Amino acid sequence: MLFWAYIAFSQFLLIWYANIPEETVWFLHRQEHGWQYVGLLLILGHFLLPLFGFMSRHVRRNRRGLVFWCVLLLVMHWVDLYWQILPNASPDGIALGLPEVLTLLGVGAVWLAAFLKNTKGTPLIPTGDPHLGTSVAFHNV
Repeated sequence: MLFWAYIAFSQFLLIWYANIPEETVWFLHRQEHGWQYVGLLLILGHFLLPLFGFMSRHVRRNRRGLVFWCVLLLVMHWVDLYWQILPNASPDGIALGLPEVLTLLGVGAVWLAAFLKNTKGTPLIPTGDPHLGTSVAFHNV
């Protein structure tokens, strides 16, 4: 999350400072026709909210809280990829339709099938570890 923000801002700063017209067009497409709001959503949802959300020790130790923030980061990463690719394909505005949602669901289904196939028959807990009971029972203050 911090690395994403660092890379994105560094790229923006270099392109803005160089002021090369061939490079600034990329950001120009993303600052008009509603795409600027997606960029602001990325700053808020892909950087600021998770940064402060993960600061709390309580959130990092609560599985439901951790799942929430992880799902939010995955969704915001999808929005980031959408923001990087679609403004050139749809310069008139944001076009979120059935093909985009079905593509996301299809890629997710392929990933889930591959994950389940690779983990079938493999224990997810190291059963031969002599310190497993101590490790599972450990709670750091």
